[in-house]
Amino acid sequence: MSRQQQRYRLFLALLVGMTLMLAACGKEKSTTPLDYKDKVEGIDLSQENPQWAEWGKSEAEIKKDRGEPNRRMKQAGDNVVLEYADYQYSLIRDSVEVYVLMPGQETAKGIKAGGPASEIANAYGKDFYKRTQNNMDIIGYIDKKLERALEFVIQNGQISTIIVSRFSLFK
Repeated sequence: MSRQQQRYRLFLALLVGMTLMLAACGKEKSTTPLDYKDKVEGIDLSQENPQWAEWGKSEAEIKKDRGEPNRRMKQAGDNVVLEYADYQYSLIRDSVEVYVLMPGQETAKGIKAGGPASEIANAYGKDFYKRTQNNMDIIGYIDKKLERALEFVIQNGQISTIIVSRFSLFK
C-alpha cells in the first residue's frame, strides 16, 4: 500500500470517527445503530479485538497500558482521539466509546479495510443493517448482549473503514 493510500485511509478514519462523535453529540438527526437494534437479531461480537477494546477506560488508563499515542487530537468539548499504529480510540467525556481499526488491522473474522464489501456478509452473516450517514454507506452488525455495534464504511464497493462502538455513545 502506498504512503498516499495510507494517508487517505488515515484521513478517512479520522473523518468517520469525528462524524460519529458529532452525530452522537450534535443536533442533526441521523440514524445510529440503536435505530436498528430491534430490526436485526444480533450477533456475538465478543471476539472483536478483546485485547485492545479499552471500553470505558480514561485517557490516563490507556496511556498507562499502551504508552503514548502516535497522535492525540482534541475534538469538540472534552472529547479526544488517541491514535496508535493499530487502533484509534475516541474518548467521549474521558471514556472510550469508539475505536477504529487502523490500516492493516483486521476484525476477528479476518476482514480488513481495503477489501471488497462482499466479504462482510460471508464472514459475519446476513443479519445486518444498512444505513447512510453524511453520504457514506454503512453496513452494521449489532451485539445486543454486549451493547456494541460493528460497522463497515463502504466506498465504491470496498471497505474503507471499520468501526466498533458502544451503544452508550448514541444514548
